Amino acid sequence: MRDATHDEVILRGIDSLDRLRENADPQSIVYAQVTTEINEYLDELDRVQINEIALPGDPYESTYMIAREEISVDKVEEGFEIGQVHRVLERGFVDMETGAILRKAAIEIVVAPANRVEQQDEPLADDDAEQ
Repeated sequence: MRDATHDEVILRGIDSLDRLRENADPQSIVYAQVTTEINEYLDELDRVQINEIALPGDPYESTYMIAREEISVDKVEEGFEIGQVHRVLERGFVDMETGAILRKAAIEIVVAPANRVEQQDEPLADDDAEQ
């Protein structure tokens, strides 16, 4: 049986690497090295049957995911549909041996376009006010 504290430390380490990569130039050597390191951690977790929960394009599943942000379907690249994960904000993981969720994935979900009535800049004229 694994130690939960050990799992938490590994997940925090992956989070730190994700933040480093997010702030690095995609053309830089740092970006490439951090990506390699993240993939090695994910491979190691996979070997001990800890799997990542959400990937872009997956359907939203509230058991495993928290929708922290929303993006309108008319603002995403082609191929995404309403109810799908658009972006993973924080990775989530599940222990495949026990089914225990180590951490829910925080995601950005694709939603229907908002049907808002545009507010007018000018107030409506009040005919009774000028008599």
